[in-house]
Amino acid sequence: MKCLISFCLFCFFSLSSHSEGLSLTDDSGRLIEIDEPPKTIVSLSPHLTELLFDLGVGQTVVGTVSFSDYPNSAKSIPRIGDASALNLERIIQMEPDLVIAWLSGGSFQSVELLIGLGLKVYVNEISSPRDIASSAEKLGVLVGQHKRGLELSHKFSEKMIGIQESRTEIHSPSVFFQLGEEDLFTFSGQHFLGNAIEICGAKNVFSDAPMRVPQVSFESVLRRNPDLIIFSGKSSDTLTSSTKKWQEIGWSHKLRFVDTSELFLPSLRFATGLEKLCSAIHEP
Repeated sequence: MKCLISFCLFCFFSLSSHSEGLSLTDDSGRLIEIDEPPKTIVSLSPHLTELLFDLGVGQTVVGTVSFSDYPNSAKSIPRIGDASALNLERIIQMEPDLVIAWLSGGSFQSVELLIGLGLKVYVNEISSPRDIASSAEKLGVLVGQHKRGLELSHKFSEKMIGIQESRTEIHSPSVFFQLGEEDLFTFSGQHFLGNAIEICGAKNVFSDAPMRVPQVSFESVLRRNPDLIIFSGKSSDTLTSSTKKWQEIGWSHKLRFVDTSELFLPSLRFATGLEKLCSAIHEP
C-alpha cells in the first residue's frame, strides 16, 4: 500500500509563478527561471527528446544526441554529441533558449561547463519509474504544456499502479538482470531498472549494490543463486558465451529473455517495456 500511495504523491515539486514568468527547481536542486516557453531547445538525452515530442513541442528541439530516434521525426534533428562527449562549440552557436540535460548522462561534466558559460540548463534525473511521470509533468510546465504534462503523467502513473497491483498476490522470484558477456554488469536498487524488477513482484538479488550499474562476478551470482536470469533479446539470437556458461551448470531453466527496446529508456514507453519484463519473469 505504501508503494501505491507514493505513486500517487509522485508529482510534488517546487513551482512558483510570477507575473514575469515562473521558477522551477530542477532535479539537481538548481532554481531555473524562465520568462516564457522556450522556442529553441537542445536535448541531451534520447528519453528527454522523446518526452518533448510527447508534450507536443518536438519542433522546438534544434539539437540532440545520438540514439534519439523516436519518434521518427526525431531522426532529422541535428546531432551535437553522444553519451560520452558533447560538441560544446556547436551548442553555444545554436544559442538555445533552454538546454535539458540528464544528470546520470556520461557527459555531465560538459553540461556543467555549459552552466558555467551562462546557458539556461534544466537538469533531469530518473532514479525510479515514478520519476518518469514527474519528469513529464515538470517538463510540461517548463515548455508551456502544463495541462498536457499532467495528462501524460497521470496516464503513466495509472499504468504503473495497474501493473504493480496485478503482481501483489503472486510468487516473488529472485532475479539477476544480466548486462554484458565476459564482464558482467547489472542494475542495483538505485537504478530505475533495478526498481522495475520489484514493481514486477520480484526481488533484485543485487538491489543492495552501492553503484547504480555495478560490475559483478560469475561467482557472486552463483552465491546469490537467483531463481531467474534475465537477458535482453530473444532466446533464438541470444545464445552467447554467458548463456552457455549458465547452461553448463544446469541453470537453463532459469534463463529468461525480454525485448528491452522500450524498457531501457526512461520514457513513457517504459510502461510497455515493463509489462514485457513482468511477463518474462512470471511466465510458466
